Parts: sequence; C-alpha cells; structure tokens
Amino acid sequence: MNKKVSSSLVLLAALACGFPRAHAQSPTPLHTIIESKLDGIAASWPKKDAKAVVEQVYTEQTQITGEGVPELYQGRAQLTGLVQHLMEGSKSTVIHLNRLVQLNDESAYTWVTWDVTPVGNESPFKMKSLFVWKKEHGNWFIVADMFANGAIAQ
Repeated sequence: MNKKVSSSLVLLAALACGFPRAHAQSPTPLHTIIESKLDGIAASWPKKDAKAVVEQVYTEQTQITGEGVPELYQGRAQLTGLVQHLMEGSKSTVIHLNRLVQLNDESAYTWVTWDVTPVGNESPFKMKSLFVWKKEHGNWFIVADMFANGAIAQ
C-alpha cells in the first residue's frame, strides 16, 4: 500500500473513531445563554433560594412533573414550593447540559443531568431532566420540565 493511501486510511479511521477535530465548533449563543441559566440554578441551590431560581428560569405558565410525582405543578407559587422542597433535600447540585436542540428562533429543548449532593449521609445521585425553552421578551425561560432518576448517557 502506498503512503498516500495509507495516510488517507489513518485519517478516515481517526475521524470514524471520534478523534477531536482540528477545528472544534465554538458554542452557539443559545448554548452560552442556557449554560448561564443552568449555572444560575446551581449557584442558587446551596443558598436555598427557590424564589431566585423560579424568577430566573420559569414563567407563570411553566409546568413541572417528574418520576414518582403525580401532580403537575404550574405557576410561580407552586413552582417555588416545589423547588424549595427539592432544595431542602440537597446541599448542592451541578447541572450538565447534555444536548441542546434549537427548534426555531424562539423555542428549544435540552436534556440535562443533575449531579446532586444530598443532605446528611446519603450518597450523591444523578437526575435527568427534559427542559422545553421558550424565548419571551428577549429572554429564555423553561416552559416545561420533566425529571427522572438517572443520568443522560454521553
């Protein structure tokens, strides 16, 4: 096999195996905005500031439910109560943005994994969420939130 063909095969094999590309794409503006929103949630968590979380990322129309939760929570008062309850059971959380799909200029959805550090002697655990985002008055908000146990596979 000549060197040119051999080099081409090595390059194709490297690309097929997922080797890092020389020209990695930088995050989109929406990706940066969503990451900032998720970081804001995580920063508010140890402070137990449910009101700040709800004001930063939810609307009055937002609906939330999850695994083992029969209720569908809606409105800032109910959401604040739910988030406060979740905060009371944990010291902190880190939220990893696994996937972001922008549907159009004003809507998107994300899959995220929460790394939760509980209060007491319980072991850390992972939760996953599907967030539906909507742009309102120039800002992005979660309008639907569904959570479950476990992590999103990378």
